[in-house]
Amino acid sequence: MVTCDHCALTSTLPATYKRFRKPKRALCPRCWYRDRVEKAKRAQVETWITAGIGAAIAYVVGSWFLANLVIATLLLLPSVIVHELGHAVAATFLKFDVFRIRLGIGPARFEARLFGYLWDVRRYLGGGLMQCAPVGMHDVGRRFLFVVAAGPAVNFLVGAVAFAVLATSYSENPFFGPAPLTMLGVLNWALAFGNLFPFTTARGHPSDGKTLLSGLSGSAQWLSTLEAGLHAARFLELRREERTDAALEATMEAANAHPDSAPLLCNLGVAYLDLRRYAEARATFERALALAKDTAEQAVVRNNLAYLFIESGSLDDLPEGEAHSATAYAAYPWHPAVGATHALYELKADRAADAVAIIEPALGDELQPTERKEILYILAMAKLRLGERAAALALAAEADAMRGDTRWQSAFARALATDGREFFYPAAAGACSLELCDAPLEAPEERLDVERVTRDALDQQFGRKLGAVRVQVFR
Repeated sequence: MVTCDHCALTSTLPATYKRFRKPKRALCPRCWYRDRVEKAKRAQVETWITAGIGAAIAYVVGSWFLANLVIATLLLLPSVIVHELGHAVAATFLKFDVFRIRLGIGPARFEARLFGYLWDVRRYLGGGLMQCAPVGMHDVGRRFLFVVAAGPAVNFLVGAVAFAVLATSYSENPFFGPAPLTMLGVLNWALAFGNLFPFTTARGHPSDGKTLLSGLSGSAQWLSTLEAGLHAARFLELRREERTDAALEATMEAANAHPDSAPLLCNLGVAYLDLRRYAEARATFERALALAKDTAEQAVVRNNLAYLFIESGSLDDLPEGEAHSATAYAAYPWHPAVGATHALYELKADRAADAVAIIEPALGDELQPTERKEILYILAMAKLRLGERAAALALAAEADAMRGDTRWQSAFARALATDGREFFYPAAAGACSLELCDAPLEAPEERLDVERVTRDALDQQFGRKLGAVRVQVFR
């Protein structure tokens, strides 16, 4: 057991927590990420303040060295962009699909297409990350290592060209004049050699050097993990685009290629779940649970099984689902999806206060819009159960304004119509199927118009039209 020294969450998986020596403490992944974002925020503010002071001093006293340090600060972002472009161009050449290039850390600021790639720009500077997946798995290990090496190689090449120009046709002295080429060369070489050093980034990803070191060791386990990770990357991207049929096809292909991989089978189960093919999802999750090699893998599968049971509305399976959810939450109390599932079971057991205590800390800037929307609706249902109708409607209004769809939108409408007493339609005993927005209540004449109830309640509370409520499934 290990306890986070910031949020006090206790986990049965000590290896998932980040430990520090000075000061001695342990942080859960959620608190660790938020700590890194806060440090990136402070570093960005300090960098620009220092650059501004340096520019002012350079102007007053005529110090070109300080002025050139300001120039280096301005060249940092373009150098990071060049680094990520090196990865992306190499990936395209080696037949990888490049999904997006992420710049920085923290909440999303905007997305833009540049040089043929989608750039996801975050609020604070903090390096970059290129997300891709191969078109085919032939010789994928060697191709991937070339993609990884391309980023530092481009930085090294830019630095070499800058120094070659300085050595042959142009001269600069950073102490006695502007020296942009010198700063460009030094900065790119620092990025090249710095990325080749083995370390873990602020997002928890290995550096280019650490990945190359692992890949060049020739480990069969590394290759198997890489292939599973690349399959998962494609699956997650297809889900992000709401291409559920394509996601199912991709995960079936991956599971057939690696029939003994519990993570890939778990992805296949999620793909079935997205399409509401509950019986197939259950069979796939149960097979994945049987193949799971350690407690961490088992906890992930148990959480998905628990979520399946409560979404499908199968009353007979809810006690088993509650046990699965409790085990998963004991292992991953910091994970938003695991917390959301456990909160639903707490709600079902009439422990709304406990559900709120689980969900509220999870509402951080690190959540994807669809994740945040789903959690907001679950929190709104818990607030309704506690009698806090105004707070619930405010949360629902925030969720409704966000892009994406969630199946818990219709569940909130049912909770709203029953003053928080019910939030899902139970299926027939032993069944494993449910249509959240179309299933009847006890009698046909009590059928609930979830779109009208939610829309009218929100319009009445906030005095404005929020538009039709969509209930398309997405998780």
